[in-house]
Amino acid sequence: MGKWQSDGIAYFPFDTDFFYDDKIRLIRSKFKIRGIYCLLAILCEIYRDKGYYMAITSEKTALLADQIGYGCDIAFVSELLAYSADKEFFDRAVFDSCGVLTSRGIQIRWLRAKLKNTDHVLVDGRFWLLDENDVPAGTLRKVTFKNRAENKENRTETGKNRKVSEQNKRKNKKENNSKVCDDPDLPRFRKLIEDYGLDVIREYERRLATYELNNNKRYPDRIATIEQWLGQDRVPKKPSYDIDFIMQRIEGGPP
Repeated sequence: MGKWQSDGIAYFPFDTDFFYDDKIRLIRSKFKIRGIYCLLAILCEIYRDKGYYMAITSEKTALLADQIGYGCDIAFVSELLAYSADKEFFDRAVFDSCGVLTSRGIQIRWLRAKLKNTDHVLVDGRFWLLDENDVPAGTLRKVTFKNRAENKENRTETGKNRKVSEQNKRKNKKENNSKVCDDPDLPRFRKLIEDYGLDVIREYERRLATYELNNNKRYPDRIATIEQWLGQDRVPKKPSYDIDFIMQRIEGGPP
């Protein structure tokens, strides 16, 4: 086998309890077997390319959808990624603030694999998650950071206060970090899916693609065009099921 020449790794360990993890069970319940297949393909791409993360843009989402195939179109992949981050399969704070897919588990597996063949790795500190609670201090000394945006206290959090620190980290990232993937289309596209549902947006995406093909035309802002068509057709938004809002109304609190 030839030597792997990138930050990626040639193979990664796969946990035997993967399909028993509650996060995976929730994802499978919502997206069925196609969602799990798509998720595994994305994991392989993360480990193969950058090794411990993947920056997501609308262009990258389109490339993933084309690469994966089997009905995993752009709308499906976008909703799957957003849902997986919401369920913390990927780190939600990094996903929301940086547009990047990563997790502690991904980083631990990558780091262990890389350090088998080298005594030093260079990582991007903007979305590096590991500290001495995750790996031995001796291992961390082999890690050098670039673009390290996080402050020291977030790096030295203990297992006890990690939940509180994660909330603070998410807030700080949103306020202080510049987006790694500053793509205005991605949040707009996710918002459309949240508002109208995957099936509706997928149908309008197909309609737009067919119209462009038949008329030899390309809209510069395809999302704005879909938004306009939805408005013209008076398509209703999905009802909100915000449990906090519902409970406040039941208990007579402020809306």
